[in-house]
Amino acid sequence: MNIRIDLLHGTLDGKAQLLAYWWLVRNDEVLVMNRFAEERTLASSGYSALVDAENALLTALAGQIGTELAAQPH
Repeated sequence: MNIRIDLLHGTLDGKAQLLAYWWLVRNDEVLVMNRFAEERTLASSGYSALVDAENALLTALAGQIGTELAAQPH
């Protein structure tokens, strides 16, 4: 599996953004290719709130990947 994160940062208007692509390769063939793009509003201002929101976004990405992989034939 390959994961590429193109964007993971905070915005001036108090949001965290994540843009990532991930794909599953087997025997040099791409079986699944997905795009993940979400943003979360920070609970408060500051670096700690940004880290919490980014953590939530990465957890959501991991959840999407896990769901898709569970649906794949073995």
